[in-house]
Amino acid sequence: MHDHPTDNAALQFELLFDNPFLHSSTMLRKTSLDAVGGYSTDRSRQPPEDYELWSRLARRYKVANLPERLTIYREMPRSLSRVGSNPFQEKLVLISSENLAHAAGDGVPDQRHRDVAALIHNAYQMISGKHDIDGMCRVIAQAGARIHAGVPGSDVSERVAVRIGSLLLKYRLRRAGLHRLRPVVRLLRRHFSRAEAAELGDRTR
Repeated sequence: MHDHPTDNAALQFELLFDNPFLHSSTMLRKTSLDAVGGYSTDRSRQPPEDYELWSRLARRYKVANLPERLTIYREMPRSLSRVGSNPFQEKLVLISSENLAHAAGDGVPDQRHRDVAALIHNAYQMISGKHDIDGMCRVIAQAGARIHAGVPGSDVSERVAVRIGSLLLKYRLRRAGLHRLRPVVRLLRRHFSRAEAAELGDRTR
């Protein structure tokens, strides 16, 4: 199950890194869609078209999720996003870095924004040779502070701390070379998930 944030401030912050909306369940005004130009037809910005669209919409409008779980969807082990290299990764880093720069008030993304996005999305090959981890953490803190300032009662400050903690962990794993173990961990997780599913099927027969 995926329980995404429901309030605008938390969603604005989470959009800096990924897409917190279930695309097939969304509802919006057509006038809002028209105002931001609809889906991008630029091949250099897709996939993922949904994350790119929601990012532009959220810069102009408030967004929200319903708290109830109302959608059931099926995940396929051989789907495009789960086989081989991630075809979305490069574009995810691009869109995430743009969102970070916009939220932090920096305008155009620089290397700090791109390095944050690359590290968050495990795109280690895209991280610059002279990355500045302190500067990367400041980018997240600055973006979060600006979002939180508009909604002082939000939990964005806590989310900032969690994201910075996650970024530092990924940074240390990369420096130690342990990030190379991720494919092994993913393979083991997939194996045990299938074994558990088979066991559950046996029990329910």
